[in-house]
Amino acid sequence: MQPSCYVTTFPCPDKPGRLLLLATRRCAVMELSDELWQRMRDGGEMEEEERETLQRLGVLVHDREAEKEEMRETFDRINRESRHLSVVAALTMECNLACPYCFKAPFRGEQTMDDAIADLLIRRMSERMSQGLDLTVDFYGGEALLQLTLLKRIATALQRAALEHGVTFQFNIFSNGTLLTRPVVEELLPLGLAAVRLTLDGPPDIHDSQRPFVSGRGSFAAIMENIHAIHDILPIDLGGNFTRENYRRFPELLDLLIARGIDPARFKAVGFSPVVPRADGSLAGDLGGTPRGQALNH
Repeated sequence: MQPSCYVTTFPCPDKPGRLLLLATRRCAVMELSDELWQRMRDGGEMEEEERETLQRLGVLVHDREAEKEEMRETFDRINRESRHLSVVAALTMECNLACPYCFKAPFRGEQTMDDAIADLLIRRMSERMSQGLDLTVDFYGGEALLQLTLLKRIATALQRAALEHGVTFQFNIFSNGTLLTRPVVEELLPLGLAAVRLTLDGPPDIHDSQRPFVSGRGSFAAIMENIHAIHDILPIDLGGNFTRENYRRFPELLDLLIARGIDPARFKAVGFSPVVPRADGSLAGDLGGTPRGQALNH
């Protein structure tokens, strides 16, 4: 037997020689020794009861290729049975912020959706809606609102197709929040805008150091002003990225929101994620994670 394709491990810094194992197919979490993990990877000997337990939890499998095929079949079945289609559309990798931990920084200036790709997206999504599928599109970036004209063109066409085929269409925007003014939101709501995902990395001094404009100026004030202007007309998912040094200060951010008269009940969700180190071990750039790490939030 061999470890599942869908197993990942994490070190236990306070327990040398131990690690945490997550079997994602069964949502099983366990602590085990480095030595046992190495034996599992090498196909070494282990107690029968131990082997049976690991197999039952989805940690050990007989055939990794068969496991992959089973997962493909599962997703194919889900897609066949679902009457709803969710799509992520990356409009551009350009951004008006210069977050030091942004994993997309190397791609800036290289990739923006052109008209041919936009037309292909509209055509393919219209075909799926003609089959009776409701559609949700998440517009992503970079900063998606740097391509506002393109976003509106796509949304207008998809909304028209949805009406034609008797299905629903809506879209969400993943945005840094600097361009999401009330006039922009009021323009997009009739086109199907359902919610926005914004990021604040903490109180102003922390956020501005982690999410400055390209000019170096802090972005906190602009984002807070926009949240205040739109929170009564648009559901907001609020995210943030924290480091080991600053995670305790997120309550200050929530207090600032309340002080600005922003009702916490207006947020669809509030969640914060750690900045994670890059694969090469360096602590350098990408928003949504730890300093000199990669961010999980946009």
